[in-house]
Amino acid sequence: MSPLLGVVDRERIQLNALGMSEVPAAAPLLEAWASIVRSACKKERHERRITGDEMLAACNGDRALFPCVVAMMMKEPWPEICGMGSSNAGFWIRWEDDVLAAREASTVAEILELRGPSVSGPQPSILDL
Repeated sequence: MSPLLGVVDRERIQLNALGMSEVPAAAPLLEAWASIVRSACKKERHERRITGDEMLAACNGDRALFPCVVAMMMKEPWPEICGMGSSNAGFWIRWEDDVLAAREASTVAEILELRGPSVSGPQPSILDL
């Protein structure tokens, strides 16, 4: 398998965003990812923090999808994150400015095209959905 699509980890295929884009069942995960990327683009630099509540909203409240989205946010190599953590306000991820490259994108395909080819480590697998 091409490393542009994901990796085989202990005989298990783990797809990255580009690989998942070829699997129709991964559409909810990719749509949530794209929604979060678009939300981050709309925020001011010092405010470019996406909370767990915003990520859950991007999942349309689907708590089963939420951990997959969080894993994807932490492992997908673009956009870069510059911090993550939790506080009394809950879980959050802060984005680097490179997320702004996707500010004109309206679809998953456009975000992936703007990102270009990327090799990444293990991702949440479609088997985990």
